[in-house]
Amino acid sequence: MTDLLAERFAAFADVTDDSNWLDVRRQARRGRRRFVLLIAAAAAVIVVAAALAAGGGWLFTKGGGEVQGTTHVQFHGKTYTAQALMDKGGRSFCILLVPHQAISLADDLNNSVARGCGGSVLTVKGLPQSLLPSSAPTGPAFGALNFDQGRGQIWFGDTRPTIDTIAITDTRGHVFQTQTVAPSSMQTAFRIWIVALPTSTAQTIAGYDKHGTLVQRRSIYGLGAFNLH
Repeated sequence: MTDLLAERFAAFADVTDDSNWLDVRRQARRGRRRFVLLIAAAAAVIVVAAALAAGGGWLFTKGGGEVQGTTHVQFHGKTYTAQALMDKGGRSFCILLVPHQAISLADDLNNSVARGCGGSVLTVKGLPQSLLPSSAPTGPAFGALNFDQGRGQIWFGDTRPTIDTIAITDTRGHVFQTQTVAPSSMQTAFRIWIVALPTSTAQTIAGYDKHGTLVQRRSIYGLGAFNLH
């Protein structure tokens, strides 16, 4: 990642297997002070941002050309907060999960239990496109991270813009379903989602379009997470 969002996560180790974070760790050793200054500036902007829209439990705020999405999940008696910071280009984001209600972006980064960054190069109507000549999507339809508490899991991640619903089937055959969302104030090349499995472990994750048609189903057997876009 070379955008500002990835740089803001540069001082923190990732808990997933995303190979992009190897370069992030190298950058962190060289630029921790610059990261702290960027986070302080971002936090100041978010404090004064006005609420824009809520959907699927997510509340979106805007400041300085960026959008932050926040939602809360009750899990084993605690409130967990997921935050996604999206850049003004609508193609890159960072997403994290913290075991408390949101305090500040800098504090949440220090205390997150799962986090990652991603970016999409897919051709999306309304967004500038220079990297790909075709609009045909390639690669996975969604990415996913998880926090495994031992007695259950919280899964969250991103999807293509065409994925309307994420459905997780656990090892007992139970299905947990959630809608994907995107900020109404910003055109993005992805959507975000989160779902909790209170007392079980995920076996497969599936993405469906707005017509209920299956786009992709992926098995997570033996894997801790899928890389984000």
